[in-house]
This record gives sequence, C-alpha cells and structure tokens, in this order.
Amino acid sequence: MNSDNRLSVKKREAPKQKKAPVKKAKEAKDPNKVKRPTSAFFVFMQY
Repeated sequence: MNSDNRLSVKKREAPKQKKAPVKKAKEAKDPNKVKRPTSAFFVFMQY
C-alpha cells in the first residue's frame, strides 16, 4: 500500500471574485405618503 495517497491534500481552485451588483436609481420618496394605515378611531371619526 502506498501511504502517499492517504496523506495527500486536495487543492482547491482559487475562489472566484463576485461581480459588484449594478445599483439602480432610487425613486424619490413621497413626503405625503401615509406612514401607517388609518386607525379605527380615525375611521370612526370620518362618518
């Protein structure tokens, strides 16, 4: 038996570099957008 086969270390390939993700243009935030749904109290007050 050849002990060299048992002690050999498998070499890995160099890790591949990941490409940087393409950044998309951000949409302008609407300052008048509702932040939360209407509470039950305000729904009651509308009628």
